[in-house]
Amino acid sequence: MKQYEVVFKVLKQLGGYASFADLYKAVLADPDFEYKTKTPRETIRSIVQIWEKKVTFRLRPGVWGLLSEKDRIPPELYGKAKDPNVQRASDHSLYQGMWLEIGQARDFRTYVPAQDRNRMFLNTPLGKLTDVEKLLPFSYDETVQRASTVDVIWFNRRNMPAAFIEVENSTDFQNSLGKFTDLQDFYADFFIVAPSDKEQSFRRKLDISAYESIRNRVHFRSYDDTGALHSKRDEFREFMKLGRA
Repeated sequence: MKQYEVVFKVLKQLGGYASFADLYKAVLADPDFEYKTKTPRETIRSIVQIWEKKVTFRLRPGVWGLLSEKDRIPPELYGKAKDPNVQRASDHSLYQGMWLEIGQARDFRTYVPAQDRNRMFLNTPLGKLTDVEKLLPFSYDETVQRASTVDVIWFNRRNMPAAFIEVENSTDFQNSLGKFTDLQDFYADFFIVAPSDKEQSFRRKLDISAYESIRNRVHFRSYDDTGALHSKRDEFREFMKLGRA
């Protein structure tokens, strides 16, 4: 089979859509896929993108589907849900799932709030992606309770928080920044994940004096940034394995 035929075959086997990370993994494991370069993931990505609007289409940053399977794909996965609440919930769980997998690839244990565990990341409940079922008691009870609603937490090998991540697609960032302010005493990174057109609003909000103590610690990552990072999931994992060799 030709390379592009294998890619499209595998994408159909995955349900007609997949993240780039899952597509890379499945195609590279397929015995029909032959490659002679040292960058097979780039080859797969190029095939998907070259055939855009003819065979493939982009659902979300880092997630692609087959046009022939479009009627089988839930409309919220490509931003076409009739109910805006359904669309926001779908976007939220999609990027939560990506940040869970990015964290795991970087050798962190991961957590999502109990109320989000049954929400779906593509075809998988978020709860099945997490390493930490119950939030680790890393501090005083009231502090742990405050952290329990953060969308994604990464924990290091010492069971201390390494990053707090909030996905924002319908608010003014105040709630998330308030959480980060309360958690500022931990040696952890803070990330706001949101559509790129919300970045200026985020910058204005962060400039309020109430957030001065965390201003230089909060990082904005767009959905596009997230898709690009997630597409390198297995490369992160391979790199971390080299570090432990």
